[in-house]
Amino acid sequence: MVKVIPEPYSVQLLDDAPFRLELETTVDVPEGLAHLADWFGNQLSRVTELGRDAASPGSDARIVVSIEDDSRFADLPRTGGLRADGGEANGECHAIDVDEHGIFIRARQPEGAFRGLTTVLQLAATGEIVGGAIQIPAMTIVDAPRFAWRGLSFDAVRRAATVNDIEQVIDLLAFYKASVLHLHLTDDEGWRIQIDAWPKLTEIGRGTASDGRGGGFFTKDDFRHIVRYASDRFITVVPGIDLPGHVGAALRAYPELSGGEMSIPGLSPGEANSILRPDNPVVIPFLRDVLGEIAEISPSAYIHIGANEVVGMYLEPCHQLLREVRAIARSNGKRIVGWQEMARAGCEPGDIAQIWMTPSVGGPGGFDVDDPVGVDLPPDIDEALAAGMELREIAAYDLIRALDQGASVLVSQQSKTYLDTKYAEASSNPAQADARRRLGMPYYAWSTVEDFYRWDPATLRAALKESRIAGVEAAIWSETIESLDDAFLMMLPRYPGVMEKAWSRPVESVPAWASYAPRLASHAAVWDRLGWPYFRSSVVWPDDV
Repeated sequence: MVKVIPEPYSVQLLDDAPFRLELETTVDVPEGLAHLADWFGNQLSRVTELGRDAASPGSDARIVVSIEDDSRFADLPRTGGLRADGGEANGECHAIDVDEHGIFIRARQPEGAFRGLTTVLQLAATGEIVGGAIQIPAMTIVDAPRFAWRGLSFDAVRRAATVNDIEQVIDLLAFYKASVLHLHLTDDEGWRIQIDAWPKLTEIGRGTASDGRGGGFFTKDDFRHIVRYASDRFITVVPGIDLPGHVGAALRAYPELSGGEMSIPGLSPGEANSILRPDNPVVIPFLRDVLGEIAEISPSAYIHIGANEVVGMYLEPCHQLLREVRAIARSNGKRIVGWQEMARAGCEPGDIAQIWMTPSVGGPGGFDVDDPVGVDLPPDIDEALAAGMELREIAAYDLIRALDQGASVLVSQQSKTYLDTKYAEASSNPAQADARRRLGMPYYAWSTVEDFYRWDPATLRAALKESRIAGVEAAIWSETIESLDDAFLMMLPRYPGVMEKAWSRPVESVPAWASYAPRLASHAAVWDRLGWPYFRSSVVWPDDV
Protein backbone atom coordinates (compact mmCIF):
# COMPACT_ATOMS: atom_id res chain seq x y z
CA MET A 1 0.00 0.00 0.00
CA VAL A 2 1.27 3.46 -0.94
CA LYS A 3 0.57 5.59 2.14
CA VAL A 4 -0.06 8.86 0.32
CA ILE A 5 -2.85 11.36 1.07
CA PRO A 6 -4.55 12.52 -1.10
CA GLU A 7 -4.67 9.26 -3.04
CA PRO A 8 -2.95 9.65 -6.44
CA TYR A 9 -4.89 9.16 -9.65
CA SER A 10 -2.71 6.27 -10.83
CA VAL A 11 -0.16 4.13 -8.95
CA GLN A 12 1.63 1.17 -10.51
CA LEU A 13 3.99 -0.79 -8.26
CA LEU A 14 6.86 -2.51 -10.07
CA ASP A 15 8.92 -5.60 -9.26
CA ASP A 16 12.24 -3.81 -9.59
CA ALA A 17 14.65 -3.02 -6.76
CA PRO A 18 13.67 -0.09 -4.51
CA PHE A 19 15.35 3.29 -4.35
CA ARG A 20 17.41 3.98 -1.22
CA LEU A 21 16.67 7.52 -0.04
CA GLU A 22 19.10 9.19 2.36
CA LEU A 23 19.37 12.69 3.74
CA GLU A 24 22.34 13.29 1.46
CA THR A 25 20.45 12.29 -1.67
CA THR A 26 20.81 15.11 -4.16
CA VAL A 27 17.80 16.86 -5.68
CA ASP A 28 18.43 18.14 -9.19
CA VAL A 29 16.03 20.89 -10.24
CA PRO A 30 15.83 23.19 -13.27
CA GLU A 31 17.33 26.66 -13.08
CA GLY A 32 15.24 28.99 -10.96
CA LEU A 33 13.71 26.24 -8.82
CA ALA A 34 16.47 25.80 -6.23
CA HIS A 35 13.98 26.69 -3.49
CA LEU A 36 12.13 23.43 -4.21
CA ALA A 37 15.25 21.39 -3.49
CA ASP A 38 15.93 23.42 -0.34
CA TRP A 39 12.35 22.93 0.87
CA PHE A 40 12.46 19.19 0.23
CA GLY A 41 15.78 18.71 2.04
CA ASN A 42 14.58 20.70 5.05
CA GLN A 43 11.31 18.81 5.25
CA LEU A 44 12.94 15.40 4.78
CA SER A 45 15.01 15.91 7.91
CA ARG A 46 11.86 16.88 9.82
CA VAL A 47 9.45 14.14 8.75
CA THR A 48 11.79 11.12 8.88
CA GLU A 49 14.11 9.53 11.40
CA LEU A 50 17.02 9.35 8.98
CA GLY A 51 20.45 9.92 10.45
CA ARG A 52 23.30 11.72 8.73
CA ASP A 53 25.88 9.02 9.46
CA ALA A 54 24.91 6.71 6.60
CA ALA A 55 27.13 6.43 3.56
CA SER A 56 26.44 8.94 0.81
CA PRO A 57 24.65 7.57 -2.24
CA GLY A 58 26.38 6.97 -5.53
CA SER A 59 26.45 9.67 -8.17
CA ASP A 60 23.51 8.13 -10.02
CA ALA A 61 21.28 7.93 -6.90
CA ARG A 62 19.32 11.13 -6.92
CA ILE A 63 15.99 12.85 -7.30
CA VAL A 64 15.62 14.60 -10.64
CA VAL A 65 12.93 17.18 -11.33
CA SER A 66 12.18 18.32 -14.88
CA ILE A 67 9.58 20.66 -16.34
CA GLU A 68 8.19 18.99 -19.44
CA ASP A 69 4.89 17.95 -20.97
CA ASP A 70 4.96 14.18 -20.41
CA SER A 71 2.78 12.24 -22.87
CA ARG A 72 1.06 10.51 -19.93
CA PHE A 73 -0.58 13.79 -18.91
CA ALA A 74 -2.91 13.46 -21.89
CA ASP A 75 -4.59 10.49 -20.16
CA LEU A 76 -5.34 12.44 -16.99
CA PRO A 77 -8.81 13.92 -16.46
CA ARG A 78 -8.68 17.67 -16.68
CA THR A 79 -8.60 19.53 -13.37
CA GLY A 80 -11.90 21.27 -12.70
CA GLY A 81 -12.84 24.34 -10.75
CA LEU A 82 -11.14 27.69 -10.33
CA ARG A 83 -7.72 28.76 -9.14
CA ALA A 84 -7.62 31.41 -6.44
CA ASP A 85 -4.75 33.14 -8.22
CA GLY A 86 -6.82 33.39 -11.41
CA GLY A 87 -4.53 31.10 -13.41
CA GLU A 88 -5.32 28.10 -15.57
CA ALA A 89 -6.49 25.05 -13.63
CA ASN A 90 -4.19 22.56 -15.33
CA GLY A 91 -0.69 23.17 -14.00
CA GLU A 92 -0.41 20.62 -11.20
CA CYS A 93 -0.16 17.39 -13.19
CA HIS A 94 2.99 15.38 -12.61
CA ALA A 95 4.51 11.93 -13.08
CA ILE A 96 6.86 10.15 -10.68
CA ASP A 97 9.04 7.21 -11.77
CA VAL A 98 11.00 5.35 -9.09
CA ASP A 99 13.71 2.78 -9.71
CA GLU A 100 16.89 1.79 -7.90
CA HIS A 101 18.84 4.61 -9.56
CA GLY A 102 16.60 7.49 -8.62
CA ILE A 103 13.27 9.24 -8.42
CA PHE A 104 12.34 11.15 -11.56
CA ILE A 105 9.62 13.79 -11.35
CA ARG A 106 8.22 15.29 -14.54
CA ALA A 107 5.74 18.16 -14.32
CA ARG A 108 4.13 20.58 -16.73
CA GLN A 109 4.62 23.53 -14.34
CA PRO A 110 6.74 24.18 -11.20
CA GLU A 111 3.59 23.78 -9.10
CA GLY A 112 3.22 20.23 -10.36
CA ALA A 113 6.85 19.56 -9.48
CA PHE A 114 6.20 20.76 -5.94
CA ARG A 115 3.17 18.47 -5.62
CA GLY A 116 5.30 15.58 -6.87
CA LEU A 117 8.01 16.33 -4.31
CA THR A 118 5.28 16.40 -1.65
CA THR A 119 4.26 12.89 -2.68
CA VAL A 120 7.87 11.73 -2.41
CA LEU A 121 8.10 13.39 1.00
CA GLN A 122 5.06 11.42 2.18
CA LEU A 123 6.51 8.19 0.76
CA ALA A 124 9.69 8.88 2.72
CA ALA A 125 7.85 9.85 5.92
CA THR A 126 5.82 6.61 5.92
CA GLY A 127 8.51 4.34 4.46
CA GLU A 128 10.70 1.69 6.05
CA ILE A 129 14.29 2.46 7.06
CA VAL A 130 16.72 -0.35 6.21
CA GLY A 131 20.45 0.05 6.66
CA GLY A 132 20.22 3.79 7.26
CA ALA A 133 18.14 4.53 4.17
CA ILE A 134 14.43 4.67 3.40
CA GLN A 135 13.27 2.06 0.94
CA ILE A 136 11.04 3.67 -1.71
CA PRO A 137 9.46 0.87 -3.79
CA ALA A 138 9.85 0.97 -7.54
CA MET A 139 6.68 2.48 -8.94
CA THR A 140 5.09 4.88 -11.35
CA ILE A 141 2.64 7.56 -10.21
CA VAL A 142 0.72 9.83 -12.56
CA ASP A 143 -1.39 12.42 -10.81
CA ALA A 144 -3.38 15.65 -11.03
CA PRO A 145 -6.04 17.19 -8.78
CA ARG A 146 -9.77 16.87 -9.28
CA PHE A 147 -10.41 20.51 -8.26
CA ALA A 148 -8.11 23.50 -8.46
CA TRP A 149 -9.43 25.26 -5.31
CA ARG A 150 -8.52 23.11 -2.29
CA GLY A 151 -8.44 25.15 0.85
CA LEU A 152 -8.92 25.97 4.48
CA SER A 153 -10.78 28.93 5.95
CA PHE A 154 -8.83 29.77 9.11
CA ASP A 155 -10.41 32.05 11.71
CA ALA A 156 -7.72 34.40 13.03
CA VAL A 157 -10.27 36.66 14.74
CA ARG A 158 -11.99 34.86 17.63
CA ARG A 159 -8.51 33.78 18.70
CA ALA A 160 -5.81 36.07 17.34
CA ALA A 161 -3.05 34.18 15.53
CA THR A 162 0.63 34.98 15.17
CA VAL A 163 2.65 34.87 11.96
CA ASN A 164 4.31 31.70 13.25
CA ASP A 165 0.88 30.15 13.84
CA ILE A 166 -0.08 30.83 10.25
CA GLU A 167 3.21 29.42 8.95
CA GLN A 168 2.51 26.14 10.76
CA VAL A 169 -0.99 26.01 9.33
CA ILE A 170 0.45 26.62 5.85
CA ASP A 171 2.92 23.76 6.40
CA LEU A 172 -0.03 21.47 7.15
CA LEU A 173 -1.85 22.65 4.04
CA ALA A 174 1.20 22.12 1.85
CA PHE A 175 1.76 18.58 3.15
CA TYR A 176 -1.73 17.61 1.98
CA LYS A 177 -1.59 19.48 -1.37
CA ALA A 178 -3.93 22.34 -0.49
CA SER A 179 -3.84 25.35 -2.79
CA VAL A 180 -5.71 28.05 -0.81
CA LEU A 181 -5.57 29.60 2.65
CA HIS A 182 -8.68 31.72 3.20
CA LEU A 183 -7.57 33.89 6.11
CA HIS A 184 -10.56 35.25 8.08
CA LEU A 185 -9.31 38.66 9.25
CA THR A 186 -12.31 40.66 10.54
CA ASP A 187 -15.44 39.95 12.53
CA ASP A 188 -17.43 41.21 15.50
CA GLU A 189 -14.75 40.08 17.94
CA GLY A 190 -11.74 41.85 16.43
CA TRP A 191 -9.96 43.37 13.44
CA ARG A 192 -6.69 41.67 12.49
CA ILE A 193 -5.27 43.51 9.48
CA GLN A 194 -3.66 46.97 9.29
CA ILE A 195 -5.55 49.59 7.27
CA ASP A 196 -3.59 52.83 7.00
CA ALA A 197 -6.57 55.06 6.20
CA TRP A 198 -8.48 53.81 9.26
CA PRO A 199 -5.84 53.18 11.96
CA LYS A 200 -8.28 52.73 14.84
CA LEU A 201 -9.42 49.44 13.28
CA THR A 202 -6.31 47.80 14.70
CA GLU A 203 -5.59 50.28 17.50
CA ILE A 204 -8.91 49.25 19.05
CA GLY A 205 -9.81 46.05 17.21
CA ARG A 206 -6.47 44.40 18.00
CA GLY A 207 -7.34 44.26 21.69
CA THR A 208 -10.48 42.14 21.53
CA ALA A 209 -11.18 38.47 20.89
CA SER A 210 -13.63 35.83 22.10
CA ASP A 211 -14.11 35.33 25.85
CA GLY A 212 -11.54 37.90 26.93
CA ARG A 213 -8.61 36.28 25.12
CA GLY A 214 -5.64 38.33 24.06
CA GLY A 215 -5.74 40.12 20.75
CA GLY A 216 -3.27 41.10 18.08
CA PHE A 217 -3.14 41.96 14.40
CA PHE A 218 -1.06 41.56 11.26
CA THR A 219 0.83 44.53 9.89
CA LYS A 220 0.92 44.84 6.14
CA ASP A 221 4.49 43.52 6.21
CA ASP A 222 3.28 40.55 8.29
CA PHE A 223 0.62 39.84 5.69
CA ARG A 224 3.12 40.14 2.82
CA HIS A 225 5.38 37.68 4.65
CA ILE A 226 2.50 35.22 5.02
CA VAL A 227 1.69 35.60 1.32
CA ARG A 228 5.32 34.89 0.36
CA TYR A 229 5.58 31.92 2.73
CA ALA A 230 2.41 30.45 1.25
CA SER A 231 3.41 31.26 -2.34
CA ASP A 232 6.70 29.38 -1.90
CA ARG A 233 4.48 26.35 -1.19
CA PHE A 234 2.12 27.13 -4.09
CA ILE A 235 -0.70 28.22 -1.81
CA THR A 236 -2.71 31.38 -2.52
CA VAL A 237 -3.84 33.48 0.45
CA VAL A 238 -7.40 34.79 0.03
CA PRO A 239 -8.08 37.61 2.53
CA GLY A 240 -11.48 37.58 4.26
CA ILE A 241 -13.12 40.91 5.19
CA ASP A 242 -16.61 40.24 6.57
CA LEU A 243 -19.34 42.51 5.09
CA PRO A 244 -21.97 43.88 5.57
CA GLY A 245 -22.58 41.98 8.81
CA HIS A 246 -20.12 40.74 11.43
CA VAL A 247 -18.61 44.26 11.60
CA GLY A 248 -18.83 44.86 15.35
CA ALA A 249 -15.08 45.48 15.65
CA ALA A 250 -15.19 48.15 12.92
CA LEU A 251 -18.14 49.86 14.57
CA ARG A 252 -16.42 49.96 17.96
CA ALA A 253 -13.42 51.60 16.34
CA TYR A 254 -15.49 54.03 14.24
CA PRO A 255 -19.02 54.52 15.63
CA GLU A 256 -19.80 56.90 12.77
CA LEU A 257 -20.05 53.82 10.50
CA SER A 258 -23.26 52.79 12.26
CA GLY A 259 -26.68 54.35 11.75
CA GLY A 260 -28.90 54.58 8.71
CA GLU A 261 -32.57 53.93 8.19
CA MET A 262 -32.57 50.47 6.68
CA SER A 263 -32.52 48.16 9.69
CA ILE A 264 -35.40 45.97 10.80
CA PRO A 265 -37.54 47.54 13.55
CA GLY A 266 -37.69 45.80 16.90
CA LEU A 267 -34.23 44.24 16.90
CA SER A 268 -31.81 44.62 19.77
CA PRO A 269 -29.09 47.31 19.59
CA GLY A 270 -26.49 44.55 19.34
CA GLU A 271 -28.07 43.22 16.17
CA ALA A 272 -28.65 46.64 14.65
CA ASN A 273 -25.11 47.81 15.40
CA SER A 274 -23.31 44.94 13.67
CA ILE A 275 -24.27 45.93 10.12
CA LEU A 276 -22.99 48.44 7.56
CA ARG A 277 -25.78 50.16 5.63
CA PRO A 278 -25.36 51.90 2.27
CA ASP A 279 -27.44 54.96 3.23
CA ASN A 280 -24.72 56.02 5.69
CA PRO A 281 -22.45 58.36 3.65
CA VAL A 282 -19.34 57.23 5.56
CA VAL A 283 -19.71 53.55 4.61
CA ILE A 284 -18.82 53.52 0.92
CA PRO A 285 -15.61 55.59 1.36
CA PHE A 286 -14.70 53.20 4.19
CA LEU A 287 -15.21 50.19 1.91
CA ARG A 288 -13.18 51.79 -0.88
CA ASP A 289 -10.27 52.37 1.48
CA VAL A 290 -10.37 48.96 3.15
CA LEU A 291 -10.82 46.88 0.01
CA GLY A 292 -8.34 49.01 -1.92
CA GLU A 293 -5.60 48.51 0.67
CA ILE A 294 -6.36 44.80 0.96
CA ALA A 295 -6.19 44.43 -2.81
CA GLU A 296 -2.84 46.23 -2.90
CA ILE A 297 -1.15 43.72 -0.55
CA SER A 298 -2.90 40.60 -1.84
CA PRO A 299 -1.96 38.90 -5.13
CA SER A 300 -5.02 36.64 -4.92
CA ALA A 301 -7.57 37.08 -7.71
CA TYR A 302 -10.32 37.02 -5.05
CA ILE A 303 -11.36 38.77 -1.85
CA HIS A 304 -13.75 36.98 0.49
CA ILE A 305 -16.48 39.40 1.57
CA GLY A 306 -18.47 37.22 3.99
CA ALA A 307 -22.08 38.27 3.22
CA ASN A 308 -23.45 35.74 5.71
CA GLU A 309 -25.79 36.07 8.68
CA VAL A 310 -26.78 39.67 7.97
CA VAL A 311 -29.53 39.65 10.58
CA GLY A 312 -31.47 42.91 10.84
CA MET A 313 -31.12 44.23 7.30
CA TYR A 314 -33.65 44.26 4.50
CA LEU A 315 -32.71 42.41 1.34
CA GLU A 316 -32.63 45.40 -1.07
CA PRO A 317 -30.17 47.58 0.89
CA CYS A 318 -28.02 44.51 1.42
CA HIS A 319 -28.13 43.89 -2.31
CA GLN A 320 -27.25 47.55 -2.88
CA LEU A 321 -24.23 47.34 -0.59
CA LEU A 322 -23.00 44.09 -2.14
CA ARG A 323 -23.24 45.68 -5.60
CA GLU A 324 -21.00 48.47 -4.31
CA VAL A 325 -18.57 45.96 -2.81
CA ARG A 326 -18.42 43.98 -6.05
CA ALA A 327 -17.76 47.15 -8.05
CA ILE A 328 -15.00 48.26 -5.65
CA ALA A 329 -13.38 44.83 -5.79
CA ARG A 330 -13.49 44.76 -9.58
CA SER A 331 -12.07 48.26 -9.82
CA ASN A 332 -9.10 46.87 -7.90
CA GLY A 333 -8.76 43.87 -10.21
CA LYS A 334 -10.42 41.40 -7.83
CA ARG A 335 -13.40 39.06 -7.88
CA ILE A 336 -15.52 38.19 -4.85
CA VAL A 337 -16.24 35.08 -2.83
CA GLY A 338 -19.07 35.08 -0.30
CA TRP A 339 -21.00 32.62 1.81
CA GLN A 340 -24.14 31.18 0.25
CA GLU A 341 -26.53 33.81 1.67
CA MET A 342 -24.96 36.19 -0.84
CA ALA A 343 -27.13 34.53 -3.50
CA ARG A 344 -30.30 35.92 -1.89
CA ALA A 345 -29.10 39.46 -2.54
CA GLY A 346 -27.69 38.54 -5.93
CA CYS A 347 -24.60 36.93 -7.42
CA GLU A 348 -23.11 37.62 -10.83
CA PRO A 349 -21.00 35.51 -13.21
CA GLY A 350 -17.46 35.47 -11.89
CA ASP A 351 -18.58 35.36 -8.23
CA ILE A 352 -18.09 32.29 -6.05
CA ALA A 353 -20.84 31.27 -3.60
CA GLN A 354 -19.53 29.18 -0.70
CA ILE A 355 -22.14 26.60 0.34
CA TRP A 356 -21.99 25.82 4.05
CA MET A 357 -25.48 25.17 5.41
CA THR A 358 -26.47 21.77 6.67
CA PRO A 359 -29.67 20.68 8.46
CA SER A 360 -27.79 20.13 11.73
CA VAL A 361 -27.27 23.89 12.18
CA GLY A 362 -29.90 25.55 14.34
CA GLY A 363 -30.97 28.33 11.96
CA PRO A 364 -30.48 29.54 8.42
CA GLY A 365 -29.00 33.00 9.00
CA GLY A 366 -29.17 35.59 6.26
CA PHE A 367 -31.25 38.45 4.97
CA ASP A 368 -34.75 39.55 5.92
CA VAL A 369 -37.42 40.13 3.30
CA ASP A 370 -39.95 42.94 3.12
CA ASP A 371 -42.03 41.76 6.06
CA PRO A 372 -39.91 42.94 9.05
CA VAL A 373 -40.67 40.10 11.41
CA GLY A 374 -37.06 39.39 12.33
CA VAL A 375 -37.12 36.01 10.61
CA ASP A 376 -34.25 35.24 8.22
CA LEU A 377 -35.94 34.52 4.90
CA PRO A 378 -34.74 34.59 1.33
CA PRO A 379 -37.14 36.19 -1.14
CA ASP A 380 -40.05 34.29 -2.66
CA ILE A 381 -40.12 31.44 -0.13
CA ASP A 382 -41.43 33.17 2.99
CA GLU A 383 -44.80 31.44 2.78
CA ALA A 384 -43.14 28.04 2.39
CA LEU A 385 -40.92 28.61 5.41
CA ALA A 386 -43.80 29.92 7.48
CA ALA A 387 -45.57 26.67 6.59
CA GLY A 388 -42.68 24.63 7.95
CA MET A 389 -40.07 24.67 5.19
CA GLU A 390 -36.96 22.82 6.33
CA LEU A 391 -33.48 24.27 6.51
CA ARG A 392 -32.41 21.67 3.97
CA GLU A 393 -34.78 23.30 1.47
CA ILE A 394 -33.55 26.82 2.29
CA ALA A 395 -29.96 25.72 1.75
CA ALA A 396 -30.97 24.16 -1.57
CA TYR A 397 -32.68 27.43 -2.51
CA ASP A 398 -29.44 29.37 -1.99
CA LEU A 399 -27.54 26.88 -4.13
CA ILE A 400 -30.04 26.94 -6.99
CA ARG A 401 -30.22 30.73 -6.91
CA ALA A 402 -26.42 31.04 -7.03
CA LEU A 403 -26.22 28.64 -9.98
CA ASP A 404 -29.03 30.40 -11.83
CA GLN A 405 -27.20 33.71 -11.37
CA GLY A 406 -24.05 32.31 -12.99
CA ALA A 407 -21.86 31.92 -9.89
CA SER A 408 -19.50 29.03 -9.28
CA VAL A 409 -19.87 27.06 -6.05
CA LEU A 410 -17.28 26.38 -3.38
CA VAL A 411 -18.25 23.30 -1.35
CA SER A 412 -17.90 23.79 2.41
CA GLN A 413 -20.86 21.95 3.92
CA GLN A 414 -20.64 22.22 7.68
CA SER A 415 -21.28 18.55 8.42
CA LYS A 416 -18.41 17.44 6.18
CA THR A 417 -15.85 20.25 6.22
CA TYR A 418 -16.19 22.33 9.41
CA LEU A 419 -13.25 21.24 11.53
CA ASP A 420 -14.67 22.82 14.69
CA THR A 421 -17.28 20.04 14.72
CA LYS A 422 -17.07 17.96 17.89
CA TYR A 423 -15.71 14.41 17.67
CA ALA A 424 -18.46 11.85 18.22
CA GLU A 425 -15.99 9.09 19.08
CA ALA A 426 -13.73 8.93 22.12
CA SER A 427 -9.99 9.39 21.94
CA SER A 428 -7.83 6.34 22.49
CA ASN A 429 -5.63 8.70 24.53
CA PRO A 430 -7.50 9.26 27.84
CA ALA A 431 -5.60 12.52 28.38
CA GLN A 432 -7.60 14.06 25.52
CA ALA A 433 -11.01 13.56 27.17
CA ASP A 434 -11.14 17.12 28.48
CA ALA A 435 -10.17 18.62 25.13
CA ARG A 436 -12.88 16.57 23.43
CA ARG A 437 -15.49 18.03 25.79
CA ARG A 438 -14.16 21.58 25.56
CA LEU A 439 -13.44 21.98 21.84
CA GLY A 440 -15.94 22.35 19.03
CA MET A 441 -19.27 24.06 18.47
CA PRO A 442 -21.96 22.47 20.66
CA TYR A 443 -24.82 23.10 18.21
CA TYR A 444 -23.28 21.17 15.31
CA ALA A 445 -24.16 17.49 15.05
CA TRP A 446 -21.17 15.54 16.39
CA SER A 447 -19.46 13.24 13.90
CA THR A 448 -16.67 10.69 13.73
CA VAL A 449 -13.62 10.88 11.51
CA GLU A 450 -15.22 8.20 9.35
CA ASP A 451 -18.45 10.22 9.06
CA PHE A 452 -16.37 13.20 7.96
CA TYR A 453 -14.80 11.14 5.19
CA ARG A 454 -17.91 9.48 3.73
CA TRP A 455 -19.11 11.97 1.12
CA ASP A 456 -18.35 13.26 -2.34
CA PRO A 457 -18.44 16.91 -3.48
CA ALA A 458 -20.24 16.14 -6.73
CA THR A 459 -23.08 14.22 -5.08
CA LEU A 460 -23.53 16.46 -2.06
CA ARG A 461 -26.52 18.24 -3.59
CA ALA A 462 -28.65 16.99 -6.46
CA ALA A 463 -28.71 20.40 -8.17
CA LEU A 464 -24.92 20.76 -8.14
CA LYS A 465 -23.00 19.50 -11.15
CA GLU A 466 -19.26 18.93 -10.96
CA SER A 467 -18.67 21.41 -13.78
CA ARG A 468 -19.99 24.23 -11.56
CA ILE A 469 -17.81 23.41 -8.54
CA ALA A 470 -14.95 25.85 -7.95
CA GLY A 471 -13.45 23.53 -5.36
CA VAL A 472 -13.62 22.36 -1.75
CA GLU A 473 -12.73 24.37 1.35
CA ALA A 474 -12.69 23.24 4.96
CA ALA A 475 -13.21 25.76 7.75
CA ILE A 476 -12.20 26.09 11.36
CA TRP A 477 -13.84 28.73 13.56
CA SER A 478 -12.10 29.68 16.78
CA GLU A 479 -14.81 30.37 19.35
CA THR A 480 -13.65 27.36 21.40
CA ILE A 481 -10.00 27.41 20.27
CA GLU A 482 -7.59 28.72 22.89
CA SER A 483 -4.24 27.82 21.32
CA LEU A 484 -2.65 26.59 18.12
CA ASP A 485 -2.48 23.14 19.71
CA ASP A 486 -6.28 23.24 20.04
CA ALA A 487 -6.59 24.14 16.37
CA PHE A 488 -4.41 21.22 15.32
CA LEU A 489 -6.41 18.85 17.54
CA MET A 490 -9.50 19.81 15.57
CA MET A 491 -7.80 19.81 12.14
CA LEU A 492 -6.06 16.47 12.59
CA PRO A 493 -6.90 13.77 11.68
CA ARG A 494 -9.82 15.21 9.66
CA TYR A 495 -8.25 17.77 7.32
CA PRO A 496 -6.31 15.25 5.19
CA GLY A 497 -9.60 13.54 4.36
CA VAL A 498 -11.18 16.78 3.16
CA MET A 499 -8.19 17.32 0.90
CA GLU A 500 -8.53 13.81 -0.48
CA LYS A 501 -12.11 14.68 -1.44
CA ALA A 502 -10.83 17.80 -3.19
CA TRP A 503 -7.88 16.15 -4.97
CA SER A 504 -8.74 12.51 -5.62
CA ARG A 505 -11.43 11.10 -7.87
CA PRO A 506 -13.67 8.46 -6.29
CA VAL A 507 -12.98 4.85 -7.28
CA GLU A 508 -16.22 2.94 -6.84
CA SER A 509 -14.55 -0.48 -6.96
CA VAL A 510 -12.54 0.24 -3.80
CA PRO A 511 -14.25 0.60 -0.39
CA ALA A 512 -13.23 4.18 0.31
CA TRP A 513 -12.88 4.12 4.11
CA ALA A 514 -11.25 0.69 4.15
CA SER A 515 -8.58 2.00 1.80
CA TYR A 516 -8.19 5.38 3.48
CA ALA A 517 -8.11 4.48 7.20
CA PRO A 518 -4.77 2.61 7.21
CA ARG A 519 -3.14 5.35 5.14
CA LEU A 520 -4.41 7.95 7.60
CA ALA A 521 -3.28 5.93 10.62
CA SER A 522 0.26 5.72 9.24
CA HIS A 523 0.56 9.52 9.21
CA ALA A 524 0.40 9.80 13.00
CA ALA A 525 4.12 9.13 13.26
CA VAL A 526 4.76 12.00 10.85
CA TRP A 527 2.64 14.39 12.92
CA ASP A 528 4.54 13.34 16.04
CA ARG A 529 7.86 14.16 14.37
CA LEU A 530 6.54 17.54 13.22
CA GLY A 531 5.12 18.36 16.65
CA TRP A 532 1.56 18.64 15.32
CA PRO A 533 -0.98 17.70 18.02
CA TYR A 534 -3.84 15.50 16.80
CA PHE A 535 -6.92 13.82 18.20
CA ARG A 536 -6.18 10.13 18.71
CA SER A 537 -9.53 9.00 17.29
CA SER A 538 -10.60 5.55 18.42
CA VAL A 539 -12.14 5.11 14.96
CA VAL A 540 -8.69 5.40 13.34
CA TRP A 541 -6.51 3.91 16.11
CA PRO A 542 -8.91 1.51 17.89
CA ASP A 543 -6.30 -0.76 19.47
CA ASP A 544 -4.36 1.84 21.45
CA VAL A 545 -4.14 1.35 25.18
